[in-house]
Amino acid sequence: MAKKTPPIDTQAYIDQAAPEAQALLSQLAVLLRKMQPTEEKIKWGQPFFFYKERRASIAAYKEHVSVSFSEDLTPEETNQAKNLGYATGQKRVNIRFDQSIPDELLEEMIKKK
Repeated sequence: MAKKTPPIDTQAYIDQAAPEAQALLSQLAVLLRKMQPTEEKIKWGQPFFFYKERRASIAAYKEHVSVSFSEDLTPEETNQAKNLGYATGQKRVNIRFDQSIPDELLEEMIKKK
């Protein structure tokens, strides 16, 4: 089986993702760009968006996409996400393919980070 070509930018990453992940990844990229990152580049094979001293990244997985942050989610952020039906990790929010993007929640998380 041939190896995937490493993505050179966010759009290449999205194009290489599973079809069911592409729309969510595109929406997340638009949202993260709206927050005016100082830099956007591929690191560790994933799109990263840098905001002064913090960063956010997006990634596609088998059944979800995730938005990860350089800092841990606060207990309040974790509870908000879970109350809206999203799974979380220490530094991330997972969005299943059948869910919509929690725009307001993610915007607040990015502003606070």
